[in-house]
Amino acid sequence: MSVEIRRRQFPTSSCMLRELRKANIVCSPSTVRRDLLRIGFVSRVRPLSARLWQSDMDTRLAFAKQFEDTDSSLFLFSDEKWINVDDHGRHREWRKPTEAPTRRETQGRYAKKLHVWGMIGCNGVRKLVFFSDGPVNGVKYLAECLKPCRAQLRCAGRQFIQDGARCHIHKDVKQWLASSGVQCPDWPAHSPDLSPIENFWGHVQRLVDARGPTNDDDLRRMWKEEWDGVPQATVDKFVLSFAGRLKRCVAARGAAVM
Repeated sequence: MSVEIRRRQFPTSSCMLRELRKANIVCSPSTVRRDLLRIGFVSRVRPLSARLWQSDMDTRLAFAKQFEDTDSSLFLFSDEKWINVDDHGRHREWRKPTEAPTRRETQGRYAKKLHVWGMIGCNGVRKLVFFSDGPVNGVKYLAECLKPCRAQLRCAGRQFIQDGARCHIHKDVKQWLASSGVQCPDWPAHSPDLSPIENFWGHVQRLVDARGPTNDDDLRRMWKEEWDGVPQATVDKFVLSFAGRLKRCVAARGAAVM
């Protein structure tokens, strides 16, 4: 128990090294890491999650219980994302000792960003929209995203998932969804861990990063190509993971899940 408490108090090898030096124990960082590996510890990336209050967990738990037995293939997941041409993922590469690493080019601190909206579902449902210039309000969201997807949203039994962004809860959006017969359950706040599209964004982002777009036109083209190029079986796998997420949420009594 004392080892566990100290490990949580000093979670990184650097923290442990500082404490050892305070106790006049001289050793190197590599010694600390080697000793941790020797006694069975491994270094893990700490997952990032939103802070949840009890009211949030209660809402998440109620939502998970309501839909945990519903067929996940009936859900359509949507979300928005900002993208730019700056290199996010290719920080390291294998090179010969005599070769210099390739340069990581960016457009600078104020690089132009593109605002996109995406939706995924089973049975071939996949949509990526690049918003036109200007702020995204309820009117733009309705015209550029929802209305072009009306046929897919209205399919029998479909459940359309969107978060609580201001443009999503605009009165015109609510009225259109209701009048169009679109089933749109209230999504619990602070719950990106429950939505498969969050992981799908990351999957496509890595594919785009590997190609290294250098301007806005390349970025738009590569995102569209990689988004459309993901095999449908892979999309289905992301969507169908929703059932497992809900069951883990119920088991955790509404707490964040992996």
